[in-house]
Amino acid sequence: MIDKSQIQRVLDRIQAAEAAMSDPAVLGNAKVYREKVREHAMLRKLESAAQAYFRLLDEREGNRELAGDSGGDPELAAMARDELDRIEAQADRYADSAALLHALGGDWRTGEEASSVRTF
Repeated sequence: MIDKSQIQRVLDRIQAAEAAMSDPAVLGNAKVYREKVREHAMLRKLESAAQAYFRLLDEREGNRELAGDSGGDPELAAMARDELDRIEAQADRYADSAALLHALGGDWRTGEEASSVRTF
């Protein structure tokens, strides 16, 4: 699993990219402006995937609590364990996706990440 704070550090660059796109120095340089637009687009796609990933992590935590509640309803705990298996598999797909890994450790300037961002 990828740590939420690691993803959030990358997403924090969205505001910087937006600010750069309105900077007169950047607006006057077509090459730099295109790079900033591509970076911004990649970050927005990552943001969408990351939000879904974060929701899954929150769901996983809630289901872990229900599944481990020994004093509660055993049928509800069993359903939570089943749901937990589904959530874990889906969260692993997000964490292993090329989009997240590329954005966290790759170079967005290659242009590959914009086309390889998967939606789930």
